[in-house]
Amino acid sequence: MKKFKIEVCEKIELNHTYVVELPDDIDDENVWNKIDKSIFGKDDVYYILDDFGGNIIEFIEGGSGDVQLEVTDVEEV
Repeated sequence: MKKFKIEVCEKIELNHTYVVELPDDIDDENVWNKIDKSIFGKDDVYYILDDFGGNIIEFIEGGSGDVQLEVTDVEEV
């Protein structure tokens, strides 16, 4: 039999729900696009909305959604 040491990265998707308000003169698509491109998670949403003059009215912490497993390294031992 062959023996291997493998490294597996587990990526968990968390889904949160926000109720937000934005000023009338803001193009909401710009806000959503900036949130889509953020890399720091849910804390980024607060800062992005603040930059556009918006507010979070309600935040509902979500549970985990999809889980992805990816083998990132394989070494025969």
